[in-house]
Amino acid sequence: MSLRDRELITPSPTLSSLQEISGPALIAMLFAVAIVVLDALVGGSLVFIALLAIPPVIAAVNASLPETAVVAVFSVALALLSPLWGGIDEGQRLISAAVAVAGAVGGVWVAGLRARLNRETAASELLAEAGALMEDALDQKQRAAHLARLAVPTLGDVAMVDVLTPDGVIERAAAQSRGSEVADVFVKLRRSAPIDPNGPHPVAQVIRSGRVKYLDQLSDEEIDGITERESEREMLRKYRFKSCVVLPLGARGSVLGALTLWIMRPAKAFDETARRTAKRLADRWMFSASGSFGRNEGDTFPTSDLNNPNFQFRTGAVGMDVPWMLKA
Repeated sequence: MSLRDRELITPSPTLSSLQEISGPALIAMLFAVAIVVLDALVGGSLVFIALLAIPPVIAAVNASLPETAVVAVFSVALALLSPLWGGIDEGQRLISAAVAVAGAVGGVWVAGLRARLNRETAASELLAEAGALMEDALDQKQRAAHLARLAVPTLGDVAMVDVLTPDGVIERAAAQSRGSEVADVFVKLRRSAPIDPNGPHPVAQVIRSGRVKYLDQLSDEEIDGITERESEREMLRKYRFKSCVVLPLGARGSVLGALTLWIMRPAKAFDETARRTAKRLADRWMFSASGSFGRNEGDTFPTSDLNNPNFQFRTGAVGMDVPWMLKA
């Protein structure tokens, strides 16, 4: 499957977004015209109009859902107009039209089902690849790099992974962007201006709460509200995202970091499939991180009391009970 097909942030096409008809849809429409011509030439001896149920099904196999809908409407219209050139009695006309309508409905249903199946297949392939890569990655840096690379461009134009160090500092572990310098710019920014764990930044909020956070394009006032440095404000204004989702990354009941996904292109969006897949991708981190911790008794990792409104970062030892749990 190509990268374009795996872009889950690409909304499903609609009739309003349809600009041209693809080859498969044109072939289906030509087939419908051929059926009508044949029916007109034969006259009343044979009735071929019921075959107009076939073109929408042909389109559904390879064309998009809107294109299939166009072919379906075209075929039904031809079926309804068929009495103008054929000697078909009332009963035959009704039966032929009913068969054509049934084919149109079936074609549209198949096209919709195929579109959903393709998106779910792309999501499954991404998660399977993530599971294999995360399982092989033995350290946090590798997992962060895999996570960011897998997320772009399937789940976003920019992906950033922030993790908690044992002393409670939020560190940018990896970043990836699609055809731009955004990732490198914000990696360099975080080296000189790290996120305050107890500050208003969305990443810090998600790590403290353990809850997913969705953001639309930020206004200048909103950017001022979540940043503490002018250099950061300038970067967010220059590289202003269209939409954003920040997901917690956890292990053993503790939040260890956050995955941030940005959409920069106007035509893209997080739909339900993309959001669900992003959440499952973050869960893959949780499972792999849980498996990697505890290899050495006494290893330390940052933990947080998510139920405590006076949140402070702490360090827990592997092998010891942690009395706070990650909230869904």
